[in-house]
Amino acid sequence: MFKYLRVLVVQVFILFLFVVPTTAHAYLDPGTGSLILQALAAGLVTALAFWGKIVRKFKSIIKKSDEKDS
Repeated sequence: MFKYLRVLVVQVFILFLFVVPTTAHAYLDPGTGSLILQALAAGLVTALAFWGKIVRKFKSIIKKSDEKDS
């Protein structure tokens, strides 16, 4: 019970960090935004490729075990 409560408190705290407005004394030019979008896209493509590799590996293991059973 306390574990879930602790997780909930941390999640609410993180949510408030992103929701509560603060003044930003910084300037992000369009080049910086483009760099951030490129990094996110590269991370997504890498994660999908890695996930596909894991799925293919598990499928080949399952296929080999099915061939041994028959």
